[in-house]
Amino acid sequence: MSFQSVAQKGKPKTDKQRFMDHFGITEQQFDMIYKVLGEEVFKLLPERPQKVSVKSSLFQAKEWDTKYINDLPDSAFAFVVKGDKDSEGKTVPRTNRNLPHHKPNGDVDLPHLRNAMARVTHTNLTKEQQKQAHDHLLRHYRELGIAHPPCSVPGCKGYYPKEQKKSMLEDWQAFRAYSEAWLKAQGKRAVVVT
Repeated sequence: MSFQSVAQKGKPKTDKQRFMDHFGITEQQFDMIYKVLGEEVFKLLPERPQKVSVKSSLFQAKEWDTKYINDLPDSAFAFVVKGDKDSEGKTVPRTNRNLPHHKPNGDVDLPHLRNAMARVTHTNLTKEQQKQAHDHLLRHYRELGIAHPPCSVPGCKGYYPKEQKKSMLEDWQAFRAYSEAWLKAQGKRAVVVT
């Protein structure tokens, strides 16, 4: 555990600390950027996350028991392996239905969507089936505007909503500000082509 994390334990981070952590830069690098941009530098940061109660239904899944899952339609699952259909039109055996994340009314259940995404590679599905299930779940992430970093599913590049910053190199405004500040500190003319 670093000195800073011990010293700041229990206290919220300052905007300076958040900026350095977010862009992975040192205090010296931050100071150079701050000299050029001043307080404008903090506009490059994403909004502070809102504190949410642990009891919030957004993050806490209602436990789905086996009966509840068995009663869900096939469309509630990320991937259904072909099988026979019962009198209700549901695939049998029920173990052919993988990664439930929809409620019976068709709405996406956010906690179960996240759980399904986390379990994609831990199923008995083939690599191709895992990719199909992952792509299905990732579509929901895009629809809901939820970030999903690249993961171990082959070909996954992740998804980031447009307003969310990824890294300084992927954020041209921050990269340009940093480059100009660095050039200025070196006594060179600040011409950065982006």
